[in-house]
Amino acid sequence: MIRRRFSDDGLNLLLTENDSRKLTRYEYISNTDRVDKKYVRIAEKIFEREFYDYDANGILIKKVHDNGTQIARGSLEGVPKDILQ
Repeated sequence: MIRRRFSDDGLNLLLTENDSRKLTRYEYISNTDRVDKKYVRIAEKIFEREFYDYDANGILIKKVHDNGTQIARGSLEGVPKDILQ
């Protein structure tokens, strides 16, 4: 069974999905429905991350997907060197 939690701010944004094996968490740019970052955890360890960048009009211009182990966007801990090249 998949459990989902949504925001209660009127936007009803998906915040988490949990299938009892992995937890996917979504964070949004304040007061919008635009995803800022998404990360997936198994056993409290992050193993997949996505970061999103938008232009001034809110159009997605860049999506970064990696297997870093930290929440911070700038952290490259856990990302293999061959992916960084």
